[in-house]
Amino acid sequence: HKNEVEYALERAKKYKYIDDAEYVRTFLLFNKNRYGAKKIAYKLVNEKGVDKKLVDNILLDNLDDDYQIESATKMAQKYVKQKKIVDKSGAQKVATHLYQKGFDWRIINKVMTNLFDIFEENDFQTDTENEDSSNEDNSDKGENKEEVNSAENEEKEAETMLPVKFLGKEYPI
Repeated sequence: HKNEVEYALERAKKYKYIDDAEYVRTFLLFNKNRYGAKKIAYKLVNEKGVDKKLVDNILLDNLDDDYQIESATKMAQKYVKQKKIVDKSGAQKVATHLYQKGFDWRIINKVMTNLFDIFEENDFQTDTENEDSSNEDNSDKGENKEEVNSAENEEKEAETMLPVKFLGKEYPI
């Protein structure tokens, strides 16, 4: 029986009845607007049993970053409209939704930047700008020396850790 099954499978492959590459392309055609590359790869490899290298190669050839950004932007806009999100406070929900749809964080960051203008001018002040603004604040308020020293210590700590803002929260690097 085993030989007969193998013979039947070989014959089906020979006549292109069984073709994993074509299956991946077809699956991608029908699902690339519904999911990101990571979720498509997961479904094909773990749920459908297709070879991971084959899936990765076909996804790399057929899904470029521009298409994924466009698709993720459409999904994000639809989600914002459905959930009636009107400001940046709901941005984390949108990002989580996109991640659950299988988009990479790199794509999500680009979409969120475009959609919500997450990174503002104030978020990326240089060290000299920070010193200038703190000196102006100190001279205007007439703070005592202890407060000035603590402000200087905070500035020194800020110089050693470069904060990155994502979805309204600062993360030190």
